[in-house]
Amino acid sequence: MNMFDMFMEKLKSEGDPDKINPEEFERQFSKFIDSSAELLHKLFLDNAAEHLNSKAADEKEFIKNHHLIWGEGLNKLEVLIDICIDAGSNFNKERKRGECQNEDFLLQVLVRLHAKCCAIANEILFLLKGGYADAAQARWRALHETNVTLRFISKHGADCAERFIDHEIIDSYNGMKIHKKYEHRLQAKGPTLDEVEAITHAYKKVIKKYGRDFEHQYGWISVYFPGNNKPGFQSMEKDVALDHMRPYFKWASQNIHTSFKTITKALTLPEFNPEIINVGPSNYGLVDPAHSTALSLAQATSFLLMFASDTESVVLMKVLMLLSDDIGLCFLKISNSIQEE
Repeated sequence: MNMFDMFMEKLKSEGDPDKINPEEFERQFSKFIDSSAELLHKLFLDNAAEHLNSKAADEKEFIKNHHLIWGEGLNKLEVLIDICIDAGSNFNKERKRGECQNEDFLLQVLVRLHAKCCAIANEILFLLKGGYADAAQARWRALHETNVTLRFISKHGADCAERFIDHEIIDSYNGMKIHKKYEHRLQAKGPTLDEVEAITHAYKKVIKKYGRDFEHQYGWISVYFPGNNKPGFQSMEKDVALDHMRPYFKWASQNIHTSFKTITKALTLPEFNPEIINVGPSNYGLVDPAHSTALSLAQATSFLLMFASDTESVVLMKVLMLLSDDIGLCFLKISNSIQEE
């Protein structure tokens, strides 16, 4: 019996439903919906502990089996990430020992971008360990964007780093306008009048400094692309010779933006089958996000270490490339063994 039938049975037990006028019927139906929702809400909460304990046991068993399959590759990727984190930390310590102000200004940005790459790589590792390959690939897109930005700024120097920093006020200004527009519907108070005035003043200041082109999403890079009215991320990719990753970038975008392809195809499925809809973890699909992550993080770390002048850094850059190759081959070997089973 569905809930509407239950409601009608309730009405019959109290009298003749046909004698109830439409307004009274609507009132009683609304009351029934509210009371049913309250009961169901309580039932869900009362049974939550039992349900979640059972789910946790299933997840623990999955993670155990998942690591038995992919452990070798996951461990190698984790080692690479830890090496890159240590390399960035050591580089930053050396930086603070006495660079000239102009160089330090540039390196501040590069160190933070590299740290962001490491943080994203750790997030991807967590998703891969959990069996969420599509989410890991989507997160790799952010790693690729950060890696390209790091390389672009390292190539164009301190002035580029300054433009990148100053563009933050453009994002703040645009975010402020959107928040003020929807603050009542969001039921979240937007910036105060004083804050609006301060952000607007800072916005006008950077526009005066750099020109109207600066207000675009990638306005901070416009000076490096004369003749291009509105350069974007693809312009940056090509400028730093990382545009060959565009097919993977587009593929990763499918796990961020919605299209029919995104809801019918997934890395977590061993083969295309429109009858299968996966909403949980899977043992499939780790190769591409894992290898892409290794390559991008190794590149980002190498771009940073290029500013070091010691032999150890040059050797480490070579080690990172060797490790990223090892990781790709390892994950591919595991994937092939799964397909053969």
